[in-house]
Amino acid sequence: MGHPPNISDYMTVHAVDCRKISSSIFELRLQQPDKRFFTFKPGQYAFLQHGEHEARPYSIASSPDQDTICFHIKDTGHGLSHGLSKVKENEDVLINYPHGSAVYRETDRPILAIGGGLGLAPLVPIVRAALKDNPDHRIFLYHGTETEQDLYLHAELENLSAHFPNLVYRAVTETPNSKSETGLVGDIAAIHHDDLSGFDAYISGAPTMVIHTVEQLEKKGLKRRHIFTDAPL
Repeated sequence: MGHPPNISDYMTVHAVDCRKISSSIFELRLQQPDKRFFTFKPGQYAFLQHGEHEARPYSIASSPDQDTICFHIKDTGHGLSHGLSKVKENEDVLINYPHGSAVYRETDRPILAIGGGLGLAPLVPIVRAALKDNPDHRIFLYHGTETEQDLYLHAELENLSAHFPNLVYRAVTETPNSKSETGLVGDIAAIHHDDLSGFDAYISGAPTMVIHTVEQLEKKGLKRRHIFTDAPL
């Protein structure tokens, strides 16, 4: 993700609500600016700024057609993330968007979506956009985390995959538990696919995770021109 824009390029929006969705992750919903002038594509991110804290990029976890812009943020106990976790309804937040090129491409190719940690956030609107375009689209969604507690949308994604049989959702954790497969998410995804030469892949997460995942998937035939990520490769 790039460098923060100049503060004069931000717009002020009101917070709609802020709620915890796991022990350490919260969902922040902001007022959607006028869609006639400001819009985004599934998979993009925004810079947020609040209080005295320096602006930071956060993936947009909502779809463009929703009335609010949603972010999934981990409260680190300090800095901007902690400040945003305390935001109240109607409180002002500065936003600058859209950013990022790892956006949803409408296609008939099967989709492989792999997110590490909060890298899941931009993949959710991508998956929903693909299903909206074609409810029968073949999609494989992997969410990799360190522990079971970090699988913050597990129940929602299980329900979504139950509604769309063509959507395969797999949870992967580094610590063994009953909800997931155990290992690195890139390794597990590669194990489940023999030939990825016909796929589009959306990969989001820490740069080291993305690089490792790409290495594993290319061994299964995934073409670099069909890999979409904002992490440097």
